[in-house]
Amino acid sequence: MSAAQIVESNRAALRPTASNAPAELMDERTLDRHRADLMSLRRYRNSKSSFKLTLDVPPSLGFVALPAVLLESLVWASLGVYERRLIDFLLVEHLRHGRTQNGYLKATFDQLEAHRIPRRFIARVIEKLVELRLIEVVRRGGHAGGARQNPSLYRLTFVNHALRSVATEYLPARNDWIEVESAMLDGRRQSQKRHKGPSLKRRFNGTKDGTNLVIITDPNKEAVSVPEISAKRAETLGPAPDPAARARQR
Repeated sequence: MSAAQIVESNRAALRPTASNAPAELMDERTLDRHRADLMSLRRYRNSKSSFKLTLDVPPSLGFVALPAVLLESLVWASLGVYERRLIDFLLVEHLRHGRTQNGYLKATFDQLEAHRIPRRFIARVIEKLVELRLIEVVRRGGHAGGARQNPSLYRLTFVNHALRSVATEYLPARNDWIEVESAMLDGRRQSQKRHKGPSLKRRFNGTKDGTNLVIITDPNKEAVSVPEISAKRAETLGPAPDPAARARQR
């Protein structure tokens, strides 16, 4: 086989085909059950049956039901810690309003920052959740101080939501993420990774002056500090040459 054929073979192996799709990570029985659950949820979403909202608990104390097929999905597994914190914030807002305001949930950058999402990541987190179709931005709010008077409004796609017109109508969850999940299972869309760590990580061991720097090249190996590295190099190379003796030799 020529070099060109080898390169083309390697490229073909990396293409998102059915053979290396994320669905291959599941065994056949689990995959069949997962697809069946997705179809069941899609049928429920598309059904024309009447829907009524029932409040099982007081508005100040509530719970929300999440289907197992969502929690087992590749979409949910691709979420990072900041995406989960934003979803948790919107779920709490949903519950604090008696599960009647989904579609009109407010979340300012100040609130999300107080919920331990760094401000510089908030826009990126919202963009990813919209791309995965787990949330929908119903209305874009103002900037800076204007956001207090005109905040953004959000809708969680996997819980029941409200629609305001002449009167408020309550509708079942649309579960827009199902299409994204199906594309991931079929290999038409690559599953997003939560974090991509650098090849070389540096961290400090808690000292403020940073004199004892710890270098980690392999997470499975024990960290080695800079003084230890210097000592090992000295044992290998021997004592450093004397500049004065080198000058005399010249």
